[in-house]
Amino acid sequence: MARDNGVKTAYFFQPVPAWGKTLTEEEKRVAGDLSYGDLYRRIVTGMMTLRARGLPMYDLGSIFANERGSIYADHMHYLHDGPNNESRGNRLMAARMGELLSETWGLQRGVVGFVSQREARSESGHVPNKLQPRAGHGWSERGGCRSSERSDDGYRTSTAGNGDSTK
Repeated sequence: MARDNGVKTAYFFQPVPAWGKTLTEEEKRVAGDLSYGDLYRRIVTGMMTLRARGLPMYDLGSIFANERGSIYADHMHYLHDGPNNESRGNRLMAARMGELLSETWGLQRGVVGFVSQREARSESGHVPNKLQPRAGHGWSERGGCRSSERSDDGYRTSTAGNGDSTK
C-alpha cells in the first residue's frame, strides 16, 4: 500500500537487553528475564531476509555493543538522563536511523539536517522539507512529523518493538 501511494517506508528492529550489549550490574537488575534473546535474534534474522524483496529493513540490535554505561531502564526502555531528561539510547538510535535513511532515500547533509537529492537540486534554491534534528528526539521531517503521520514528501518511519521511537 505504501509503494502504491508513493510513501517511503523503513522498518527498524530495536536493540534489546537480551542481545548485543554487555549489561551493567544496574541493567542486569532491571532487565528481567533475558531468555528471549535467541528467539528475538531468529525473528530479526528471518525478517531481515525481506531486504531481498526490496523492503528497507534494518537491524539496530548491536548499536549499543560498545556502550559500557547503562542504557536500559527496564526490559526494553532506555534511561533518561541529563538536565533535559534526554536518553542516550534514543540519541544513538536516532543518529543511526538518520544515517540509514539518508543512505536508503538518497538524502544528503543540508545546512540544517538531511534533505532529499530532489530538494537539494531545487531550481529556486529553497528547500522547504528538511529532516531536521530535534533536541532529544532524533531526526524528524520539517521539525515535527510523527510516525503516525506522513509529510507532503511521503516520508514515514516505523519501529519494531516497544514504540519508544525517536520519530
